[in-house]
Amino acid sequence: MAFEAQRQAIEVAVSSNWTATVVEYQNVAFERPSDEWARLTVHNGKTHMVGVSGVKRQTGVMFFQIFAKPNTGTATPKGRADTFVGLFENKTISGVSYETASMDEHKDEEWYWVTIKIPFTMDMIE
Repeated sequence: MAFEAQRQAIEVAVSSNWTATVVEYQNVAFERPSDEWARLTVHNGKTHMVGVSGVKRQTGVMFFQIFAKPNTGTATPKGRADTFVGLFENKTISGVSYETASMDEHKDEEWYWVTIKIPFTMDMIE
């Protein structure tokens, strides 16, 4: 249940706060637009006990990719990345604590995209 709780909390936070583009969620039917769009992927990490209190801390990384057509510059996708990071970096939303973000860039013949990686933790009481 904890992995599913993480996914749900993160998807709700993204869908409630991100309005700049449509978002593709994991294993959900999605028709890609011809111009800009984003993709959310949640990678669950390890779980460990915190002290003797019965709290399990689960870790993971949220990946948010923002896609744009190639050869249109980087200002829009990077500006959107800055906006996304501002929504989550070093904040706690619905029990999920987001850490400091990092970003990298990619390009192929069809798309230019930035990938934002934000590690997170979520505490669950046993």
